[in-house]
Amino acid sequence: MISGLSLRNFTVFADEIFNFCDGINVVIGSNGTGKSHLLKMAYGAARWSREMALREKGQGRPDRATLQKELGGKLQRLYRPESLGRLSRRGVGVRRTEVGVQFVGKDDRDFEFSFSTKSTTDVGLDETPTKFSAAEEVEPITALDAELEQSQRYLDTQNGGVQA
Repeated sequence: MISGLSLRNFTVFADEIFNFCDGINVVIGSNGTGKSHLLKMAYGAARWSREMALREKGQGRPDRATLQKELGGKLQRLYRPESLGRLSRRGVGVRRTEVGVQFVGKDDRDFEFSFSTKSTTDVGLDETPTKFSAAEEVEPITALDAELEQSQRYLDTQNGGVQA
């Protein structure tokens, strides 16, 4: 279970730290304040860790380049930007986006990654986890898989309908 996220220069977040409690956490805010981006990041981080745990169990530990490629791909599938750099907070010049993920009582599973406004598909793992979260630790999130990754539909809020 994720206990915290730190987001720097990520979409609407200039420099924020989110600490989650056990049980249910409620995220509220006005439109455009980053609620969905925060939840997608928590989901994506937990899911990536689970997928890497399953891969490690079946094929051995992936190398750093594979970990970075898989994490970049996970972000691309979740947010669907033209390039990862589009997820960086807008500003003058090149900006670096930094994300930190902390797991409850599992410091060896924590990781940090970054990318810049010039990144297309690449992320850099600044702190690599020594272990990954096992499937049973993140199993409740699998119900979101169909909605966030496998579905080819999205809600078009500007035109008031669902698009295929």
